[in-house]
Amino acid sequence: MIEGEEVEAAMARHPTAWRPKPHLLRLRMAELLRAEGAEHAEVASWALAARGSLGLDRREFAALFDLDERRIEEVEAGDVAAVDLPRLLRLALVECDRPSGAHPPCRSR
Repeated sequence: MIEGEEVEAAMARHPTAWRPKPHLLRLRMAELLRAEGAEHAEVASWALAARGSLGLDRREFAALFDLDERRIEEVEAGDVAAVDLPRLLRLALVECDRPSGAHPPCRSR
C-alpha cells in the first residue's frame, strides 16, 4: 500500500481515533500562499486557520473583531503584515500562535 492508501485504510478502521494536525495544515496553507505570491503568507494562514477552526464565514469573522469584511479579505490574501493588523486581531492570531516575542513579525517597527 502507498502512504495515502494506508491513511485511508487506518481512518476506515478507526474513524474516532483519526486526529488531523491543524498546525501542519496551516503550514501547508502558508506554503501555498507564498508560492502564489502572498507577501505575508504566515499571517494569512493564521487568519484562515482561525476562521476555519471557529467555523465562521468571512462576514462573521470580521464582525467578531469589529472589522470590515474587506479587511479580512486582505489579511487572508496575505496583503497585511502582522504589525499592521488591528490590535485585537493581532493578539488573537499572531501573539497566541507562538511564545511571547518569539516571532519577528510580531515586533513593532
